[in-house]
Amino acid sequence: MASSIIILIAVAGKSHALDKVLNSLTQCKKPDNYRGTIVIENGIKYNAESIVRKYESVLTAEYLYFPRGNKSAALNYALNNIDDPTTLIFFTDDDGYIEKNTLLGYESASREISSRHFFGGSMKVEYEKTPPAWLKDSLPPSAKGWEPNGNDDYLSTPRFLGINWAAFAGDVKRLGGFNENLGPGTKPKRTGQEWDMQNKMLKAGFNAVYVENAVAWHYVPKEKCSLGWLIKRRFQNGFGAGISFVESKGRKEFPLEIVKPFIKSCILLPVNLFSLSRARMVVSLSHFSLGLGGIKGYFTAYFSNKF
Repeated sequence: MASSIIILIAVAGKSHALDKVLNSLTQCKKPDNYRGTIVIENGIKYNAESIVRKYESVLTAEYLYFPRGNKSAALNYALNNIDDPTTLIFFTDDDGYIEKNTLLGYESASREISSRHFFGGSMKVEYEKTPPAWLKDSLPPSAKGWEPNGNDDYLSTPRFLGINWAAFAGDVKRLGGFNENLGPGTKPKRTGQEWDMQNKMLKAGFNAVYVENAVAWHYVPKEKCSLGWLIKRRFQNGFGAGISFVESKGRKEFPLEIVKPFIKSCILLPVNLFSLSRARMVVSLSHFSLGLGGIKGYFTAYFSNKF
C-alpha cells in the first residue's frame, strides 16, 4: 500500500485561484496516511508563498520555489525532495477545486498497491461563460470535462487530466521524471507533460486505475473556450506531437502518422468551411490546425540540434 499520500501543486505567475483549491482541500476527508501538501512556485515569484503560509497547520502545507519557469522541471524538483518511493503523489492544479471524498478514493484504490499503477478520476468544468454547443464538442477535455462514461480506453490511452491523477513517487522517478520539453514554460509552448508520463507508464506495463469518487472541478475562463483559443491550442498539441515524433523515432523514419491526417484535413477543410453546419466547420479547422502544428513541430525538431 501507499506509505503516505502527498498533494503536489505547481504554480506559476499570479495565481488567483490557489487559495480556492487549497481551501477546498481543507474540506476533503483525509485518510490516515495523508502527510501534507506541497506547492512549488516556478519562475518569477508572486503571491504563492503568502497563500501557502495560511494553510501550514490545517493542511501541513509546504512552500517550495524553483527559479526556472518550467512546470515539468518544478515537479521533478519537488519529487526529488520526496525520499520514499511508495509515497502516492496526488497531482492537481491551482485553477479548480477538489471534492471532499477524493483523497479517500485514492487511498482506497492504492491500499493493496505500492508500484506500477497510476490512478485518476473525473473532471467537471465550471464555466465563466458556457460555450455554444457547436463549439463545445470540439473543445479538449480540459475545457469540457472528462469521465469514462462506460468507455475503458483509459486502460490503454492516457486520459487522466493534470488536475486529478496520482502516481507513486518512485515510479515517476524510475521513468526519468516529467519531460521538461513539454508543458507550461516551454518555448515554443508544448502541451501534454502529464499524458506523456502516463504514456510512458502504459508502455512500461503499468495499470491505469479509474477512481470513481475522485472528482475535481476545473474553472474555465471565457477566453479559454473560444474558437480562437481552440485553434491555437490544437496547433500547440500538434507542434508537440511533431517534436515528440523526432525525439522518439529519429529523423530517418517518414512521419506518416503526422503527414497523412494533415493531407486529409487539407482536403476536407474547404468543403466544410462552406458547410451549413458550424460544428463541422469547427471540427475541420481544429484538425487542420492540429496537422499544421504537427508539420511545423516535425521540421522544427528535424533541423534542430536539440533533438
